[in-house]
Amino acid sequence: MRKFICLLVIIILSAPVFGSEGAEAAAAEKPEPIEYIVYDVHKHIDNSDNILLALGGLSIGAGAGILANSNPLTVGIGIQSILWGMGETAFGVYKKNWAVSESDDEKARTLLVEAAGKHILIDLAFVAAGSLMLILGDEALKGHGAGIMIHGTALAILNTVNFVIASNPGEVRGWGAGINVYIAAVPVKF
Repeated sequence: MRKFICLLVIIILSAPVFGSEGAEAAAAEKPEPIEYIVYDVHKHIDNSDNILLALGGLSIGAGAGILANSNPLTVGIGIQSILWGMGETAFGVYKKNWAVSESDDEKARTLLVEAAGKHILIDLAFVAAGSLMLILGDEALKGHGAGIMIHGTALAILNTVNFVIASNPGEVRGWGAGINVYIAAVPVKF
């Protein structure tokens, strides 16, 4: 009886060793899944709104920190950071909660391209106005000009990225604007 129990214990303990060869062979036959990235304009808009909200919050916090300085140049930058941050946050909250979203994907993408293109021009006008204030203004006006220029540049970058992604929806790999879809090919044995 002891021999039988010992043999049974050896078989039970060695089963995972013998079974692992079969598992390795099955894993070697299983192909890697194929990844497709599908552009989703609504996810893109949602990500853009999240970035705008983050930019607004960061601007308010940075502006409050900058206002602690008594230098007129940095006080102007701080005031502009807070004002722009409040505007960006308010616009982001409105877009996420109350703005009407286009249900047709292609029309939503076209509207995004058009809006981003218009906003790029407006943002570049802010950069130009801030640059003029920075060059031609007194010490306090220079700070406000620098703040306007900084935020116009940040928004121009955001809108340019949105424009490029929405204009080329086939090239969304790596931009975070698509949905990853994995399709696993399953081998069939006959």
